[in-house]
Amino acid sequence: MRKITIIFLSSLVSICSIFPWNVLAVTNLNIYFNGLPDVVAMGDSFPVKILVDSNQPLNAYLVKFSFPNDVLEITGFNNSDSIVDVWQSLPKVFETGRVEFGGGSIKAFSGVGGVLMTINLKAIKAGEVKLNFSDTSFYLANGKGTKVLPQAKNLIFEVGSESNREQLTLPEIKDNSVPDVKYLAIIPDPLNSARQLLSFMVADAGSGIKETTIRTRRWFWWSENQPAVNPETIASAVWAVDFRVADNNGNVSEKVVYNWRAFFVHTFSFLFFSLIILLLVINKLIKKKRYNK
Repeated sequence: MRKITIIFLSSLVSICSIFPWNVLAVTNLNIYFNGLPDVVAMGDSFPVKILVDSNQPLNAYLVKFSFPNDVLEITGFNNSDSIVDVWQSLPKVFETGRVEFGGGSIKAFSGVGGVLMTINLKAIKAGEVKLNFSDTSFYLANGKGTKVLPQAKNLIFEVGSESNREQLTLPEIKDNSVPDVKYLAIIPDPLNSARQLLSFMVADAGSGIKETTIRTRRWFWWSENQPAVNPETIASAVWAVDFRVADNNGNVSEKVVYNWRAFFVHTFSFLFFSLIILLLVINKLIKKKRYNK
């Protein structure tokens, strides 16, 4: 399992870093929104899923869509039932109303209604809503990194100003379990031998993964916490990484992983030669003191 995961994560780096020469538009490949209530009124909160249909096996996904942030507010995301199990980038919401996320599946997906992400929305104003996909692409699980362009089915609906029914609210999720860190390792960077990669696979069956962060140790001091993408590029001198993952209900898992080779090559060897130099200096001072006597 460890070897398969390393190979897959290394492939994911290559897929998402290099624009492939072969780009295909295929049939029976769709991405669409699903789960919209029959009627939406101002003040309603509701989830909408992003689904994919494919008659060919897929193993990597890059998704971008836009929404009118003057009419809708994104209150959160839930990836607990996603076909993606290796998140290269968790959803990021930009001020312009653009959202991006991406990742891969160790087990290739083909079929109907595969869940990529659940979006939690709140209607903050009456008006027309357009949820539009843009620059969305998938990759075939064929060992070649073939980029395929899905048929995007956008969503248009109206938010009403009033409703004679009870306001829609998001279902309550009871989640008291910490996220599961299924895999965590420091591996060589296949694109740059002077760097390392921190690769990880996390899951949360309750409320979904909210964020992943790391702090690194090069000498004997820890760095500040920072957000971590998957895989995360780290310096070749880093020998310890403190990894934290939080779900959408505030539960946190933490794990430290080490690269003892980096410690001995960079930190220990530096200390050893520094000690040798210090001893030589001390020895020279002692000899000089004896000579002066």
